[in-house]
Amino acid sequence: MWAEDYGQLDGSIFFDVTENVKLGVQGTNLTQERTVLRVGYADRMPRYSWVDTDRRVAVVLRARF
Repeated sequence: MWAEDYGQLDGSIFFDVTENVKLGVQGTNLTQERTVLRVGYADRMPRYSWVDTDRRVAVVLRARF
């Protein structure tokens, strides 16, 4: 069993609130790509299963001390 190649788009942006504190937004799998698993010979077997991973967005606070 193996997974097909796929690409997903992630991104983030952060702003310095103070010298030691950053506030930002992170996005994961922004294009909502699908992960496909295969079993057997790559040129003979149909897709075995897939996983739809949803798009995720998070607000992040980072502190350094």
